[in-house]
Amino acid sequence: MHNGVLKMGVVCMITAMMALSMFGAMAGTQAGVEVVPQYYLVGFNELPSEGAQAAIENSGMDILNYQGDGVYLIRAAAPLYTSSLMMTMAEDICLYPPSMKISPEFSGLTGQQPVRVTLHEGEGVADVLQYLNSQAITIEKVHDISAPYVLCTMDTGQLSSVAALNQVSAVHPNSEPRT
Repeated sequence: MHNGVLKMGVVCMITAMMALSMFGAMAGTQAGVEVVPQYYLVGFNELPSEGAQAAIENSGMDILNYQGDGVYLIRAAAPLYTSSLMMTMAEDICLYPPSMKISPEFSGLTGQQPVRVTLHEGEGVADVLQYLNSQAITIEKVHDISAPYVLCTMDTGQLSSVAALNQVSAVHPNSEPRT
């Protein structure tokens, strides 16, 4: 196993259990019901060739970026745990865990902090804004073109719940100057 995949091991076991229970309800999805894509960290035995990457994308999955150590971030509408293609190619699959979305720069910080909430490419900001507003998080700036993000101020105790939003790819301290 690759080092990156080994590091994912414990997190993958926990998130796999969550995914199986989450997707149990989705397995019977009926026509006309929107399926929300999920984000996965996928560790491969070897880096997928161009042909393998094309096969993955042709089967309805999006390879978003390389995380290192043979691990890719992949978006899929159907659970990857049920994909025969992924089962033959992947060494390890887990939902992208919220804990990996939160920057270690928050370690030791408490109270209200300026935060940059970055969304996955192609995700809209409307649902995220609705959630942030419902949590009384102060929104300072919304950027919804190309690489969407929201600049806000929140208590560090709220970081985990924001990172748990499916649309969110990362939560970092906001280093953009305030105007």
